[in-house]
Amino acid sequence: MDYGIMIVNDAGNPFITPQSVPISLYSKGSANSIKLSSGNSSATVTLARPNNWGAVIPFAYTTQPCALKASVDANNNLVVTAINILAASFTLSVFLFTEFTPTLPDYGFASWNAAGDLVFTNEMKVLTDIQTLGNPASDTDSGIMLDKTLNGRFAVVPQMTGVIHWRNTVAGNIVQIPNGFSAYFNGSTTRVNSQAYIFTGGSGWVQAGYSNNARAAIVLDVSKYL
Repeated sequence: MDYGIMIVNDAGNPFITPQSVPISLYSKGSANSIKLSSGNSSATVTLARPNNWGAVIPFAYTTQPCALKASVDANNNLVVTAINILAASFTLSVFLFTEFTPTLPDYGFASWNAAGDLVFTNEMKVLTDIQTLGNPASDTDSGIMLDKTLNGRFAVVPQMTGVIHWRNTVAGNIVQIPNGFSAYFNGSTTRVNSQAYIFTGGSGWVQAGYSNNARAAIVLDVSKYL
């Protein structure tokens, strides 16, 4: 870099220079599930974004196995939804990381870039220590087939993992059920795997194959962001 200071994490990796703005925790939210039917309960968290240009990285976890999905609505809000196809009660927790101009604290540490914009303070919680789970080159260790258990409270970036093909044993028709990543925290460990967005309808259905998106799961230990 040309001038200024460089801040590094415990691993010695820099995460800010005079020409950049760190991606940090902007907001977080939670919601309790609502039972919609005998085979569906869901919860949604909507968080406002500070601008329409910064990168948006959501992380989410639930207290029951759920399929997670994320989108940006017409009002530029981040919307994260969790779906449980057994209609179990659960809580959804969401963390929104993005680029934003922080508020200058009354005291502590602050850093400005070359243009004079405030880019970092001691009150910011910078996104660090992201982990990836699975191997996109392995069909059995990625996407819809990934299944990992981690010690601690982890959240995952919502992504679709693929579809499972279910065949009706009476009518013979096949339906495709989309699946998404799940981060289920039970109080001590977090299980990251794939869960269905839609309930197939009960008995009379057998699995007839799957299509794997072969994605790795992007996870974060969120205990320091609570």
